[in-house]
Amino acid sequence: THVHQIYCTLFERCSVDGQQAISRALESAWLDLSRNPNGCRVLQKALDTSSCVSVVAPAVAYELKSHVVGLVESASGNHVIQKCIQALPPQTALFIVREVEPQAWYLAKHRYGCRVHQRILEHFPTADTREFTRALLVHSSKMIQDPFANFVAQHLLEYGDTPTRAVMVEAIMGSPVEHGVNKHGSNVVEKALSCVAGTADKVAGKILTTADPMTDLHKLADSRYGNYVLQHLLRACSAGVRSQLAGHLYSISESLKHGYGRHLIPILDGTRVARAA
Repeated sequence: THVHQIYCTLFERCSVDGQQAISRALESAWLDLSRNPNGCRVLQKALDTSSCVSVVAPAVAYELKSHVVGLVESASGNHVIQKCIQALPPQTALFIVREVEPQAWYLAKHRYGCRVHQRILEHFPTADTREFTRALLVHSSKMIQDPFANFVAQHLLEYGDTPTRAVMVEAIMGSPVEHGVNKHGSNVVEKALSCVAGTADKVAGKILTTADPMTDLHKLADSRYGNYVLQHLLRACSAGVRSQLAGHLYSISESLKHGYGRHLIPILDGTRVARAA
């Protein structure tokens, strides 16, 4: 049971020659180790050991090819795939992207797959992930409120190129209030407000030009999640738009004091002071 701990300790304390010798001795066993709760730790330790990466990389890439999706779905294997993305040179680990591309949407909704997608978006250049990203963006609206895919949506907003971010913002604009009051969607909306310039004014403008903006604002203010979106919106939008939002919210400020909307009061008071100055 504790053999994996011995291997991990050897990787930490052995000389470079010893570390590389252990890596070579484990060749042809990497796939089996990846599927094992203890064995996956040994492979991760080997990939974390800088002197071993050049020895381990070719063997790991060779053994894991054609098995990536199964490993991503595995409670143990997904950690190995994530570590490969983080530790191996992008061109060596590119086979991972290619194997998950056909099932990008399915894996985005998977509790382990969403983690691998996040590592891909963090570590690979845009040129290598174009098809992967395109496969995800087909489902941009569905990602926003999904319990796992919402994390992928947030990464597309943070690490995506300008066209990718534009597609995600457009998906949010389809139903900004509904997304804003959702547990998962609210995090995606806030990420867009943080990462994509001009999004705050777009979202605020959409709300202010609806048939009944007061209802939408009240819905956000009274929501456990939406009130944070509204706070972020008030801080991020331009002065003129902020003034319009604040003006609408002042009219319902009394009703805001007794629910989640109370968190908005200090921001509204600050806006009032700024306007007076």
